[in-house]
Amino acid sequence: MYNNRITDLLSGKRVQYYYRLYSQTQWYSKDEMYAFRLDKLQRLIHHVYQQVPYYRKLMDGLAMHPQDVNSLEILHNFPILTKEIILENYQDLTPSNLQSIKGVKQSYTGGTTGGALLKRNDAQTRSSVWGGYMRFVDWMGIKLKDQKLDLSGGYGKGKRSLKQIIKILINKLNHEIPVDTYGDYASNLQYISDLLSKHHIALIRSYPQFLYNIAQDLDSQGLRFSVGAIMTTAEPLLPQHRELFEKVFSAEVFDQYGCGEIGGIAYECPAHTGLHITEERVIVNTKDNGEFLLTDLDNYAMPYINYWNGDEAEFDNQECTCGRKSQKIKYIKGRVVDYIYGHNGEKLHSSYIWKILFESGIGQKIALQKFQVVQQKDTRLKFRYVGKQMSKTDELQLTQLITDKLPQIKVDYIQETDIENSKSGKYRPVISEIKGMQTPNE
Repeated sequence: MYNNRITDLLSGKRVQYYYRLYSQTQWYSKDEMYAFRLDKLQRLIHHVYQQVPYYRKLMDGLAMHPQDVNSLEILHNFPILTKEIILENYQDLTPSNLQSIKGVKQSYTGGTTGGALLKRNDAQTRSSVWGGYMRFVDWMGIKLKDQKLDLSGGYGKGKRSLKQIIKILINKLNHEIPVDTYGDYASNLQYISDLLSKHHIALIRSYPQFLYNIAQDLDSQGLRFSVGAIMTTAEPLLPQHRELFEKVFSAEVFDQYGCGEIGGIAYECPAHTGLHITEERVIVNTKDNGEFLLTDLDNYAMPYINYWNGDEAEFDNQECTCGRKSQKIKYIKGRVVDYIYGHNGEKLHSSYIWKILFESGIGQKIALQKFQVVQQKDTRLKFRYVGKQMSKTDELQLTQLITDKLPQIKVDYIQETDIENSKSGKYRPVISEIKGMQTPNE
């Protein structure tokens, strides 16, 4: 059960409120949930009509007014929103009352559909997202005081900002141990093995492929551990992943799905028959080919209505044996990410490239729109980018940040006017010819 007022106070969120609300709404009937969502959609449409010029013009052109919103089906009247449309209409998609919306934060996201997008969300959105996530933690049987191991990204070193200090405090309050997965693999392997040996870790949160590599090495040493649950994110969870995780960690495995623009979208329940869409905060429609069209019911700072994120899924129309009536995703077909490999088997997730581009300030300086790293068989990198031309200093700095993790790698920079999507329509930030996870049907 989530009950941490101190964390809410430090982070400026209301997670506890949404957690309690969603703990009740998860058992709503379909009619009750429909009414709940319609109320939120009506308030969102009223907001965008009054405060967002892009939607005011669009709705006036369709002779549509907020009072016309009497069913969720009205979303079919809205055109598809893409990242390119957002970039082209960024100012008109900025609410005129943005300054009065509480807790607005900005950050860059990449994703499967194009280049860098400076996204916004507000305290209400983040609270709702985390409320849904903490309900998911309940589904996994994890308690607040349980020890948790986070293997899902990189963590900054060096001089600590106030934001980093608050993050450290929140980790301690939530009993979370973060690991810098962009660090040296051998050191991480030993550190993780020691943690699992000396502490009772109730939950491991990780990218599937990273944990799969760790599990393979632990398995080769004949090591076995007892972990309560494993939660995976960001990449496809494959059957061989589940099998090995259950073998090495004796853990129940739970998957989740989300995207950078919207946040958490769907979570796997203990019945393990699919991922339940968090219907309280997102409406999932699809194009004819099954690709998502997402409407975020919470984000007033940067409204997403019928947003295409490029991922597609297979849905399960059967009701879950767990008793929850929410729509289920049977299988996510998107989220495939290649890794970059070093001469000695080191590897980096594509998210590291996003991290260093914008933490270094280079992405902002060159007004980066899109990038793609192509790794050739000799491990040389071709760094393609759309934006202003990098200076030699920027190139040297970026190369240094890459070679800090992958020594001896050579990087060639190529300024482009555009970077094409793959045959499937997906944007791939990393393409490796070495080895690793490949995109199906490419």
